[in-house]
Amino acid sequence: LRNLSGDSCNSGGGGGGTANLITPRYQLAEHRYGREEMLALFDRNCKPPEGLTSRQILYVEKTQLPLALLPMTEDET
Repeated sequence: LRNLSGDSCNSGGGGGGTANLITPRYQLAEHRYGREEMLALFDRNCKPPEGLTSRQILYVEKTQLPLALLPMTEDET
């Protein structure tokens, strides 16, 4: 989630005049990763955390590849 800075989009003026709109400034995340960086972090042989394996609803035994690494089907192209 991003926090808004002290700037505001709202104007305190009333009436029918044109309000000055101030663009909100967003605080950027301290650590930002692009698509390539996230795919490079993927390790098929990485073991899951101990607490996750006991939750059968969430855990799948076979490692699944990220969708970006799977070839697109004819319908998707």
